Amino acid sequence: IVAYKQPITKAEVEFIRGVNCDYSIQKLLEKNLLSIIGRADAPGRPLLYSTSPFFMEYFGIADMTELPKLKEFQELQEDKMDEFRQPTQHEQDETTQGEEKAVLEGDEPGGEAAEAEATQSVAEAVGSDEGEAEQGERSEGTDEG
Repeated sequence: IVAYKQPITKAEVEFIRGVNCDYSIQKLLEKNLLSIIGRADAPGRPLLYSTSPFFMEYFGIADMTELPKLKEFQELQEDKMDEFRQPTQHEQDETTQGEEKAVLEGDEPGGEAAEAEATQSVAEAVGSDEGEAEQGERSEGTDEG
């Protein structure tokens, strides 16, 4: 944000990010990636931040025109999201093995046997809750006497 909007105040960075950025700015200052270049002509005279010469050297850019454009970021983000959404080969193998096992056992994934098993599990869970409630009622009656 600082690289694209410099000079910028911490309040402006926080407005863009929507969160407090004290820690982030402090760490970037400690690593000499940002520098304080003055104060804004605004109430309270907040500090103005800019990228440092070390920032340019660290990221291998000669001037700010070499920064990636917003459109490039959006394309990269879309590519990464596509990669993220695609299952890995390991996940595909596990899914295939689970489906094969279900077919061998005579059930399709999400079929009647799976549904019956889920219903039985729920019934057992509800039954144990009701049993505990009945025990609680019985024990309350004994305390009154």
